[in-house]
Amino acid sequence: MRRTLIIIMLFAVLTLHAQHAVRGMIYDNTTRQPLDFVNVEIVQGDKVIDGATTDSKGAYSINIKQPGNYIVRANFIGYKEVTKNITVKGEVTNVGKLYIEEDSQQLGEVEVVGQGSTMRFELDKKVFTVDQNLAAAGGSATEALENIPSVDVDHEGNISLRNSESVEIWINGKPQGLTEENRAQILQQLPAESIKEIELITNPSAKYNPEGTAGIINIVLKKDGRAGYYGSLAAGISYPEGAAAPGWNVNGAINFTKGIVDAYFNIGYRQFRMANRMNSDRYNYREQDTLWLGQNGKGDRKSGGLFLRGGVNLRLGERSTLGIGAFGVVADRSIGTSTNHYTQKIMGEEEPLLQYDREETQKGKRPNYSVNIDYALRIDRRQDLQLAASYRNHSSDEDKEYRQTYLIGDFDDEYELQNQFRKNGKWEFKADYTFKITQNRRLEAGWNTTLQDQRSGADAKDDAGNELPYFYNRFDYKEQIHALYVTYGDRFWDRLSLQVGFRGEYMRRDTKSDGTANPTKDYWQWFPSAYLSYSFPHGHELQANYTRRIDRPRGRQIDPYKNLADPENVTFGNADLMPQYTSSVELNYLKTWEKHTLSAGFFYKYTDDCIQQIRYYNDELNRMEATYSNMGKKQDAGIEVVWKGRFSTWLQITLSANGYWQRLHAGDFTFDDKYPIHIKGQQTWAGSAKLNANFMFTKTFTGQLTARYDSPTLVAQGKRAQRYAIDLGLRKTFLNRQLALAFNVRDLLDSRNRIQEKWGENFYQKTDRRWRGRSYSMTLTWSFGNMKSKSKKDNDSGNRGQDDEGGAMDDFEE
Repeated sequence: MRRTLIIIMLFAVLTLHAQHAVRGMIYDNTTRQPLDFVNVEIVQGDKVIDGATTDSKGAYSINIKQPGNYIVRANFIGYKEVTKNITVKGEVTNVGKLYIEEDSQQLGEVEVVGQGSTMRFELDKKVFTVDQNLAAAGGSATEALENIPSVDVDHEGNISLRNSESVEIWINGKPQGLTEENRAQILQQLPAESIKEIELITNPSAKYNPEGTAGIINIVLKKDGRAGYYGSLAAGISYPEGAAAPGWNVNGAINFTKGIVDAYFNIGYRQFRMANRMNSDRYNYREQDTLWLGQNGKGDRKSGGLFLRGGVNLRLGERSTLGIGAFGVVADRSIGTSTNHYTQKIMGEEEPLLQYDREETQKGKRPNYSVNIDYALRIDRRQDLQLAASYRNHSSDEDKEYRQTYLIGDFDDEYELQNQFRKNGKWEFKADYTFKITQNRRLEAGWNTTLQDQRSGADAKDDAGNELPYFYNRFDYKEQIHALYVTYGDRFWDRLSLQVGFRGEYMRRDTKSDGTANPTKDYWQWFPSAYLSYSFPHGHELQANYTRRIDRPRGRQIDPYKNLADPENVTFGNADLMPQYTSSVELNYLKTWEKHTLSAGFFYKYTDDCIQQIRYYNDELNRMEATYSNMGKKQDAGIEVVWKGRFSTWLQITLSANGYWQRLHAGDFTFDDKYPIHIKGQQTWAGSAKLNANFMFTKTFTGQLTARYDSPTLVAQGKRAQRYAIDLGLRKTFLNRQLALAFNVRDLLDSRNRIQEKWGENFYQKTDRRWRGRSYSMTLTWSFGNMKSKSKKDNDSGNRGQDDEGGAMDDFEE
């Protein structure tokens, strides 16, 4: 089979080798930004030899059979046609950049203007434009992520990619201190209006941190690069059905560019309300009978927070830039009234054994901030050096008050005031070197060190102020990771691209539980990567890649503290938990037509020491307990198809569909030396689909419909039921588009709930949770500024100082 594939590839290469490639890029002359979907033709006399449309980077490549003199002609609706005379001699003719100007007369005659692209495809990532997502207007980053293909957000704000929660969340190409413990709260405070686009990087190269076996979701924030100043102010209100009061948000942003200085500042405050609902039935199978526990709860969740972001980039000269930036969120969290009602009885009997209400009131603060400094130096035309240092801090301090009132039986009511805190600081240092050996060959090497120090704890008091010792916990965590990487890339015959990479990491972990040191964990690991891509004529591209990645357990996964917030369902961590490793293979295909784009991919992942949460019934304490364990091996495979089509200037549709196959291997575990658990091997098929339709009714009135469906899927010791939802959005602009009014309805069918079943040898549990119901919001935005196009010289030098905004396999320079 391997020989056959090699022969086919060699035949294709030799066949196309005799052709002559004409390559170039098309840019907007005013904004100096690349334009996609521009029609480019190669003309000789009155005859059109061949043509193509530009991709998301404004690039095109056209093959012709004969050398000679030709004309490159580019045209796009609303722009003046541009031409350039070229002479084709060798295998590749590089036309370079062509700048096209807006045609004011043509624009005045056009009654309906085209919509911007909401998504673009690159072989190493998919990029989704959020500032055109009407369904997220007035919302948060969490709500913007819910509308991204292959991304899922559960009722607690946990994010998964391709059916896996082992995913890294970055902001502007950096982790920014986001962890499993805090990212749900941070993303709830990050305004969707501040986001430019979201990148899905499912198989990053060895250059990037290998954390997250599912890949990286990179949130790119807005930062305008045009000379002068540009800003916006926005205010909105939202109301979820069932909430005690509406939520509201305000935010502002300004960008300033003059001379050698680029500066930006964002500020926003967001307060949201959610009406939560939960119902659960649990059956515990004992030798003499079956014990049933029914639980139903409701609550009005209120949270608010301040979001701040600012920075400045200085162009120190023709070859160097210095950037300083800061990012912060100060979140307030409280739950007005959250009440859970518990009933316990033996099946077949009328009278319950136990019945009580447990009321929770929660308040606290979660400040998060990060500061970074970046220096970029272009040593010469072939060599670049980038240095970066950053510090990130995440803290939380929360009080949780519980009142437990017994409705039957001779029990004393209970009161607990719990305090939980966490302090997490992290330093990161990076150096990245790039050597462009030739136009088609590139060598990259770098070093990366992270130093993390985290402390967490909990305690509690009763209504008399007495300490409750079984709540006491202190957990200290220190981690250091040192990494070196090297990658090499090459391009052959202008069509075949190859990149190989290798990354080595040393990791050391030291922990203490209540002052007692746990065994130190340290190890070396290697993370190779390989990419192979081939561009066929007429807009076809094919890529295959391989990476090895890691998911390191941290926080609540390894903290042995038993969380008694819900006395019937207790969770705790496992200090002996080890990382899980995933080897991933992907095959991607991309086809571009004049108005349509198709992306199709196949992936396979094999995971060793898979981390899963395991549940068991503690019959001595009559409660469910759950912890984490390395449960052996897991296999995942899937097909992912995304199609984007422009049917006219007023309608654009994006449709994505995913099919997953998952197999969990069997495993045996024992907890506390007395609770043996056997996990049966399972395998299942699951799928999901998302539809995004954008409408432009007039030049100033647009709409959007977003729908999604998730089939039933497998989880450890159980399954999750199907889900579906529909969102609607409308936007109207006024005053030459300086003023915009957006209205949207989220969860139109009131169907965004999560039903999950779990079972073991002596229990079965079914839970239905609703994080929020149908909600309505309205947002008013005013944009202002005196934007001007920057000179090409300023634009090119400024780009070298921008933040690294992701991308696993950068294209070679033109």
